[in-house]
Amino acid sequence: MNHEELRYRVELTVLSRSLPCMDELVTNPAIAAKYAETNKMSLRDTIMILNDTYEWSREKIADWLDNLHESGRLDLSFAGKSQVEVVKGTER
Repeated sequence: MNHEELRYRVELTVLSRSLPCMDELVTNPAIAAKYAETNKMSLRDTIMILNDTYEWSREKIADWLDNLHESGRLDLSFAGKSQVEVVKGTER
């Protein structure tokens, strides 16, 4: 595992503490639709697979997450913190 992969996994671990939905089951958007419903896994694992296996960029993953949130399929609210606080980097 190189430095960038390690940094990404640490960021994902930190994010999972603030984002309760990381353990919610989601469908991997990178696989064929006919297999999607039978291949659900946690949001945390799906994000790692999209990045590591399918080489999705962070921006593409963020767009997918926005789509899940806006469609009401997943609540991306941070636990106990407003999104503004987290964006400003005050989350500890």
